[in-house]
Order: sequence, then C-alpha cells, then structure tokens
Amino acid sequence: MENYFEMLGLASRPWMEPEDIKKAFLRAAALCHPDAKRNGENGQFTQINLAYTTLREPAARLRYLLAHNRPEEGDPAAASPERIPARWVDLFMEIAAQQQQVTSFLKKKELARSALAVALLSGESAEMRRACGVLAARLDEMWADCLERLREWDRAWPGDAAVAGLEVLQREFNYLGRWREQLREALVLLTV
Repeated sequence: MENYFEMLGLASRPWMEPEDIKKAFLRAAALCHPDAKRNGENGQFTQINLAYTTLREPAARLRYLLAHNRPEEGDPAAASPERIPARWVDLFMEIAAQQQQVTSFLKKKELARSALAVALLSGESAEMRRACGVLAARLDEMWADCLERLREWDRAWPGDAAVAGLEVLQREFNYLGRWREQLREALVLLTV
C-alpha cells in the first residue's frame, strides 16, 4: 500500500491543517506533473492526486490512516457495517423526513405549468429552504465538534485509545459528510 503521507511529505497524523495539505500537494505536484520540465510521470502524478484527495477530507484521511497503520486488520470500515451513532438516530430521521418533503415539493413544482402556479409555491419553497438551512447549520456545528475531537485524538495518537476513538470519529465524519452534501443539494434544487 502506497504511503500517501510520505508521498506528500507529511507526518502520518489524524489532524492536519487543510492549508498544509494543500501546500504539500502543490509542492509534490509541481515536481512530478507531466507537463513540468518533462520529468514528470503521469502515474506518479495520478498517485499524488489520489493522496491529496484522500488526505484532505477528514473521513477519508482517518479511514486511510487506520487501515495503513494496522494493515493486518484491513480496512476498519469494511470489517463491520456502519451503524448510525445512537445519539444521531433522531437527527437522521429528521433529515430523512426533510429530504422526503423536498422531493415531494420538487415534484409538485415540476408539475406547475403556469407562472402563477410557480409563484404560489414560492412561500413553500422559502420555508423548505429555511428548514434545510437550519438543519445544515446544525450539521455544520456537529462537524466543527468532530473536528475539535479529531484534534484531541491527534494528541493521543498513536495509542490504542486514539485508534478506537478515531474509528468512531471516522464513521461520524462519513455520516455528517453525506448528510451535509444532501442538504446542500436540496438547497440548490430549491433555489433553482
């Protein structure tokens, strides 16, 4: 398995400043880009892009870090099916209900044939955007909390307690990332 941290000249850690990852990527990319000084190899450049894509997102970075540092155990995410953290089940249900409402509203909007019919839906659209925005703000706060916990686990890295904590955190980042993306998409669709 390639060591993405080494490829970018970074320490193998759970927490990384996004700007540091970007700078390391740009440095490494400049050295091996196929168009730069004709000394680059496309395969090496592709690997550096993959390293950057993996390390820049907390969930992907944690998954990679845990799998890379414990290769005998394999990918922690593949070992057991993901379960929604118990404390987030109600939030998941709220997001699912909101997504259903958005989908239903968008179908209704698609069937609206006249400008008047579309105008009559504007109040409902505004309320949906507001509700999605409130949920998105809650998810952003939860994301910030996870980032803070990631910094804390980084201080305990590479101990066993940190590994266990990072496995939980990786799953939480996965869910939050998916939910945040779904709400962003809903907001865009409601704005169009």
